[in-house]
Amino acid sequence: MNYIVVTGGTSKIGEELIYKLSKSSNVIFTYNKSKKKAEQIKKKFKKISTNKIFSFKLNLESQNEIQKFYEFLTKKKIKIKSFVHNAFINFSRKSFLKIKKNNVENYIMANCFGSFLLTQLITKLIIKSTIEDKSLIFISSQSAEYGGFELTAYSASKGFINSLSNSLSKELGEYKIRTNVLSLGKIESNQLMKNFNWDKKKLISDIPLGYVGKPKDVSEIVNNLIFNSPYLSGANIKLSGGR
Repeated sequence: MNYIVVTGGTSKIGEELIYKLSKSSNVIFTYNKSKKKAEQIKKKFKKISTNKIFSFKLNLESQNEIQKFYEFLTKKKIKIKSFVHNAFINFSRKSFLKIKKNNVENYIMANCFGSFLLTQLITKLIIKSTIEDKSLIFISSQSAEYGGFELTAYSASKGFINSLSNSLSKELGEYKIRTNVLSLGKIESNQLMKNFNWDKKKLISDIPLGYVGKPKDVSEIVNNLIFNSPYLSGANIKLSGGR
């Protein structure tokens, strides 16, 4: 059976992605720090799905770990249907004039270079697969297009992802690989609440629908992009509640 690779599996969005996708496919997800959380996720979903689920430690800032993940997939002769790139290093708001060089380097190494290298290696495996409908899905942010207050480096790194996806949709079409971006607005997470000082009223003030999105909202669209959108490629879908 085919596999879907999901990065950032221990985040709220990542966990919801695994929950949704594991119902119809085998899943391999990556995590960076919390092995305990990864084991809990596997144990939880093995109770509700007969499909296989694997986890693998992966730090996007480490070329060595990216290469090891590729070798793991190659050794297991994994047939990959889709790659859902949800993993990006955490961010905190910081003034453009005060952000330090090493902070920018971390964003570039993980969110840009690491993402590029990982996508390149996994795409090589997807191309080898005989599966007809194959896809790459990048979880991005509205800040890539509109910017974000004190989120300069983060927004720029997400802009890189958007451009990467757009270019790949042109180049990988000959291999029948669809490439799309899902640009998120405000989706429920501890990081989001922390950045708004847990002020819910302030958090929803610019959302026309009047509430923050749920991780489930993300997983529903990703599932449709993988299984129900055979002619959709090169798109940037905004999930923002009208924001």
